[in-house]
Amino acid sequence: MKWLTIASIFLVFSLFSQEQKFNYSDFENAKDIDSKTKISLVLWNEYLRGSIDSLKILSNELLTEGLEKKSYFAIASGKRAQGSFLIRDGKGLKGIQALKEAKYYFEKIGDYTLLTETLSEIGNGYNLMGEPKNAIVWYNKSIAAGQKSEDPTSVFLAEINIAKSYTDLNQLDKAEKIILHYIKQTQKYKKIESEANAWTRLGIVYQLRGDNKLASKYFLKSTFLNVKAGSKIQASHGYNNLAIVCFGENDLEGVLLNFEKALKLRLECHNWKAISESYFNIGEYYLEVKNHSKAIEYYNKSLDVASKKGLLVEKMDALDAIIKVYKSKKDFVKAFQLMEEYLKVKSLLLERDKMEAINASEMDLILQEKEQKLIQSTRESELFEKMKKQKTNMYLLIGGFCVLFIVFIGFLFYKKPINNV
Repeated sequence: MKWLTIASIFLVFSLFSQEQKFNYSDFENAKDIDSKTKISLVLWNEYLRGSIDSLKILSNELLTEGLEKKSYFAIASGKRAQGSFLIRDGKGLKGIQALKEAKYYFEKIGDYTLLTETLSEIGNGYNLMGEPKNAIVWYNKSIAAGQKSEDPTSVFLAEINIAKSYTDLNQLDKAEKIILHYIKQTQKYKKIESEANAWTRLGIVYQLRGDNKLASKYFLKSTFLNVKAGSKIQASHGYNNLAIVCFGENDLEGVLLNFEKALKLRLECHNWKAISESYFNIGEYYLEVKNHSKAIEYYNKSLDVASKKGLLVEKMDALDAIIKVYKSKKDFVKAFQLMEEYLKVKSLLLERDKMEAINASEMDLILQEKEQKLIQSTRESELFEKMKKQKTNMYLLIGGFCVLFIVFIGFLFYKKPINNV
């Protein structure tokens, strides 16, 4: 069942608390490129938590203007945002390359907070590619850089991600030890959302050990902390995790109760993608208990939200689920009618993906062209400065010879009278 794979945990990328809140219009209307870049750093943090498409737009805008205005800080920040988007969009190697380019600049200027976050993001890139051993290497580099950062939370930023990597490697004792240390640090610095994420991670460790009772306890603790922190979307993921544990325990009443709690929070957030997912999950529950009419009702709710909000993937999933129910009931007429709509949506999705790929390629070419122009301009500037320096050195050398010549002539002039005495 689809919802059995849902145990949403975000890979940690930053623990830095931003006092100021910005939106995209603040970014667009910033008075200069430096202000724009600083705002982008806040938005990067926010978009990674729930708006990856916005991150793509942000990175393209920042890179374009940074290259035009020759702001290396903006370019590096844009590369970081671009890399963060790409590793989550299935383009791991390309994203890691962009992150490494950002890393070199932050290393050069000695900004260890941004460097720590960027190194951790490179680790996230490898983690998302299914390479936990490589991920651990970069997470450890992040921790080393964090020891030099002014932000005291940087030193343990990547620990929870290392724990995920060890979980993926089935080294659960190592993972638990790291998680418990991370929890103590998050409690010390009052990082509630990060602590909540850690309890979820610990819940997964115990779920893998087959201890659903403790897993449920930790998922519940995580959910309560997220509610306390005002992180309703993360709390809704916690309820999904609890539903999965309940399913493993054959507690079907608990499955429905937790899915409904997740839906309630998502409705409060107006997160339509997540709402569509919740309706789908409840439909899956009713399918599991053989209540086909209720299953179709909730699949249709998912379909309705997806249709209104242009969520093509969710729309396909809902249509596919409804078709399967009708086929199981041998209602092939309705199944065939919906199959036509399903194929139309699939065609639209393929067309959209194709257009996005073309647009992304065009944007890449534009950015590459601007980057080459900047590199050429920088080389010309460096050559000019080198020639200028050489010319200055030549003038200084000539001046030095002239001074020595004058001193020598003066010495000869004054030497004759002295010899005559």
